[in-house]
Amino acid sequence: MTRTPLITVLMMSLLLSLAAACGATGPAAAPDAPEATARGLVEPMRGKVALDQGSAALFRDLANYSVRERFLFAVLACADEVRAGDFRRFFASPEGIMGPEAIAGLRAMGMVNTAAVAQKAANVLGREFPRDLAERRRAVDANVAALNTLDAEFTQLLSVEAGGIDVATDRLARMR
Repeated sequence: MTRTPLITVLMMSLLLSLAAACGATGPAAAPDAPEATARGLVEPMRGKVALDQGSAALFRDLANYSVRERFLFAVLACADEVRAGDFRRFFASPEGIMGPEAIAGLRAMGMVNTAAVAQKAANVLGREFPRDLAERRRAVDANVAALNTLDAEFTQLLSVEAGGIDVATDRLARMR
């Protein structure tokens, strides 16, 4: 079982926060260009990032992308899975391996309340986040009721905090 050290997640969050604090707010592309949106920026990552081969493969593949792209990829995967279903769906899917990265990305985007709910959901799975899919699915199955209590609050916060998930992710996508 491979786990992501908390220091790694915190450092990624710190780097993105420092970039924003240093004035990294200019557009990366013309506002109407596909890559000016979060979805346009992460679309090329789909199929190139191994989500079902363990954390070593995930981190190897994510190393090819900027911290901003990694955060957006993880945040959108989490938001899409939870909105289409619930936390059970996200954590039981291959995308669920990026739970800690999604939480760090939400924090970096200023969606701290949304991140706090996602952190509560991740904590339900155990003291350390299970990167292994089978282990994560067992933890999900053992904690359905606890996860269910967090779905509505998370979905609500996705809609409103920091202008909503689409506004917040697109803002991050346009940062240099």
